[in-house]
Amino acid sequence: MTYSDWTATGFRNLNFRGAPMRINGNPAGVNPYGVLPFVPLFDRLPDDCFWLPGGDDLMEAQDAVNVALANLWRSVESQAHGQAWASGISANEVLQFGPDRAIALPQGGQFGFASPNSPITSILSAIEFVLRQTAATHGVGADIFDLSKVAESGSAKHAGRIELREERLDDIAMWRIAEARLFEVVKAVVNTHRPGTIPEGASITVDFAELQDSLTEAEQIENSQAKIDMGVWSQVDALMALNPDGFPDRNAAHAELMRRRDEAIELALPL
Repeated sequence: MTYSDWTATGFRNLNFRGAPMRINGNPAGVNPYGVLPFVPLFDRLPDDCFWLPGGDDLMEAQDAVNVALANLWRSVESQAHGQAWASGISANEVLQFGPDRAIALPQGGQFGFASPNSPITSILSAIEFVLRQTAATHGVGADIFDLSKVAESGSAKHAGRIELREERLDDIAMWRIAEARLFEVVKAVVNTHRPGTIPEGASITVDFAELQDSLTEAEQIENSQAKIDMGVWSQVDALMALNPDGFPDRNAAHAELMRRRDEAIELALPL
């Protein structure tokens, strides 16, 4: 086992005892990239530890589900059929029975099959409970495991997804920064090994999928048109609302609308 010790200017390769190892081609232990070749990403502020704890609950929940599924299958296999029983015979006597055989019992003897009593329903309920709690804890709607869907109004669906929408907005804010930082690190690493591959002035823009309400495309267009007709919106506002990541400011949205207008006029000219 070895360890990599990175700083903005240096690099050391350590053995399992923490002693530096010789690096072929880099005896001075210089960081050729000038930046740390990774991007720390935290969903909350770290304390005294660089590596935040977490994830154990998700793995333990997965283990619990796997064990429950194994127990369920074992219960089904062992109790899928009734258990034959007989009374009035010796303990070591083995009866040969089947649809083509007649069973002879002594006077007072009885024979039958015990019905299986596997708690399949209880096991399934326990598994579903763990799945629902795990989903709710990690930002997934618990109703994703609901097989008995009922009709809901748009308002009810919107209210049930408020917490998920808030979590997604937090994630987008975090990843918008992280993606830009990651691109700068990738650019530095790539240009170190293949100079000039990525222009120094290159940047990245991530277009996250927008969270849409339970409206059809026609309803969204109608709402936007109504706001434009009332004068509370312009076409620039409509384009920014439709794709805020692609057009984060009014200048970009206005320039795109002008380009589309010029394109439409050019296409309308006779050939």
